[in-house]
Amino acid sequence: MKPDILAARALNAARIAHLPTYVAMRAMLDSRTDRERVSWIMNVAAGKASTRTEWRYYDFPILKELEKEGTAVYRDYTLGSPTTLLAEAHVLHLLSHSQAFAVPECVYSYHWPQQERSSRNYQYFFDGYTARNQKIAKLLSTNPDHVAVISDIRHFYPSVAWDVLQAKFERRLDRVEDRSTKSKAIRVLEGVRAIPGRGIPIGPDFAHLLGHVALEDVDTSLFSEFGERYLRYVDDLIVVCPAAEAKGVATTIASAVTESEFEVHEGKNDVVPAAAWLSDCPSMKDTDDEPAFNALIRDLTVYLMLKPKSFDSIRQIFEAEGFSIPLERLRTQSKYGPFRRFIHYRHLSGIVDIAKLYFWKDSDFLSRAIRVRNDLSDSLKGLLAVPVPANGMSRRWFVQKCRYHLNRLLYLLPQSSYGQIRSSIPDGSEFDEYRILLDALISGNVNAIARLPGRAVGFFCELTSEHGAPDKHPWEGMNERAVAESACAMALYFGWQFSADELSSMYEGSRTLLQACSTGVADRDQIRPHSYLDEVELLLRGTSTEDRHRYVQTRSDEDELIGLEGLWLGERNDFS
Repeated sequence: MKPDILAARALNAARIAHLPTYVAMRAMLDSRTDRERVSWIMNVAAGKASTRTEWRYYDFPILKELEKEGTAVYRDYTLGSPTTLLAEAHVLHLLSHSQAFAVPECVYSYHWPQQERSSRNYQYFFDGYTARNQKIAKLLSTNPDHVAVISDIRHFYPSVAWDVLQAKFERRLDRVEDRSTKSKAIRVLEGVRAIPGRGIPIGPDFAHLLGHVALEDVDTSLFSEFGERYLRYVDDLIVVCPAAEAKGVATTIASAVTESEFEVHEGKNDVVPAAAWLSDCPSMKDTDDEPAFNALIRDLTVYLMLKPKSFDSIRQIFEAEGFSIPLERLRTQSKYGPFRRFIHYRHLSGIVDIAKLYFWKDSDFLSRAIRVRNDLSDSLKGLLAVPVPANGMSRRWFVQKCRYHLNRLLYLLPQSSYGQIRSSIPDGSEFDEYRILLDALISGNVNAIARLPGRAVGFFCELTSEHGAPDKHPWEGMNERAVAESACAMALYFGWQFSADELSSMYEGSRTLLQACSTGVADRDQIRPHSYLDEVELLLRGTSTEDRHRYVQTRSDEDELIGLEGLWLGERNDFS
């Protein structure tokens, strides 16, 4: 495995989870002056996997949900330090080649990469989700009198019993021949087990492998009973069966779950008839508008690569039309050497027609963007014109479809229409994030959205950074860890610094991280040696505001993802 591929996997694991960790890793891996730097660092990480006994992890809150009265509920999230993530990627790669850790055919989540050059530790989550839905659709289309019986495990990751899990994991390791792989896997396992809290921590990529191991008895039992009609996605368990057998099947699922010392989440149980699944289940991967939006962003970046002098005119006409596409970010990306090499490779593969794009005009892209916007707007209006489902899978699917459209339209619609968008959003706590996001975009006041750490804050930063940093208002609630995490992301995006009064009330670890993100320097007397904060502060020490901004706006190499922040809003791995 090439070192740069493993580095990209670690970078991508950090990028979607925690911006400060990602920026620190970029500072460590930045190889503009030393081409051998990444190889050397990956060799060090592989060595650490063989010798380290204490791993460096950081716990931080991310938004889980907003309750009906608008109260934010947080999920404790855990992520490794840059060197921990690199070692984790190395060990996961080793285990991916062992039959002992093969993913069962009935499981559709967290599959190992299909290719060695894959830039993720696991296959893209939405591919597995879509494949499962399509498999269920196929089963139901050939058996229209059947239904999909849906069950969910309550508090899955936190409820895993470690002694049982470790015994199962070690039995699998007994089938691994390479002694070095065994040793490294046990060391990472012990590191994850040492993270404070109950069960499997939410966050580390290694935890998803452990989730498969924890449910091996459930998978074996239900697959032996139902064969290909049993399908699992993380802790979502679905069986396709004749409608008359639905109650008995639900009982069988509950028994298998209980025997493995888990509990079925009764509130998420559902029975979906074939007709409802085939008509309502979203298959957004195959719709025309997603490729159109993604292709627009990609081709616009390539166009700026080919015609950099067109940036000002492109920006002028796009701003006049009200688009919020992050053109500054696309321009930065278009100048990045690895991206340019990657596009030329895609051109030779026949995926991107560079010659055709060279002859495009600025007005062609404007017309194309307007078409994409109009198509998505019309599709959303049609979706909102029908009665909103009250509960069950129909409600979940409706919410997914709305989020899909809103996430793209916020890049495409003018800010002057944000008030209208807000008033058209359906009732329900599932959309409160969007209401708070739109309020922040309209008013420029970040105090409410700062209490939603994670993807909502990332989306806000991306939409506003194109037009320069917003005014920094006095912050409220800096003593809350959730607000402090949001402040770190905004400091990296906007170069914000915080006064001594604002910092004085903060939790010590949050204050240290915020200082590193805003100035690149923190008070080292307050940092525990050899901790996550120790490592991240050392990596950010000496970086300039411009460096940190560049790391946020670009990717490390052609294998690191360029996905827009907003496309993730509302997508959550539901482990509880």
